[in-house]
Amino acid sequence: MATFGSCTTMSPVASPTSKPTPKTTQAPTRAPVRNPTRKPTTSPVQAPAPVSSNPMCQDTWLPFLVNGRSRNCVWVYGRNVEVRCGKPGVTDLCPLTCGEDCTPFDTVGSFDHNGRDRDCAYVASRASNRCSNNNLRSHCPVTCAGYSYD
Repeated sequence: MATFGSCTTMSPVASPTSKPTPKTTQAPTRAPVRNPTRKPTTSPVQAPAPVSSNPMCQDTWLPFLVNGRSRNCVWVYGRNVEVRCGKPGVTDLCPLTCGEDCTPFDTVGSFDHNGRDRDCAYVASRASNRCSNNNLRSHCPVTCAGYSYD
């Protein structure tokens, strides 16, 4: 055993194995397909989105520690936003709540909410109720724009 700082590890093997395996044990399973199944498109289907000078951002949906206590972006929004955003690391975790100059984006596809797969269409179907939930609001800030946590 060897100790490095506070970590203890097992010692390495005393000596390496005698020699490598001489060759592969099985042949490849199939030959490649002779003809491709689809032809490539001749031009892009859609023009790319313009590049923004602002970074993309979302508030975190995960809890984080502030002064040793578990908090989330709902807590930051609750009151004294300027003071709470001034706490170390809070603005990085809650950039939308703290008013950072960034472009919000909704999560594409599904995400976990209370053990179920949800998406922003689910949130939009009852946004006035669902946007008050930190997890849903954090995944769907564009959908929830204009709705408060209240």
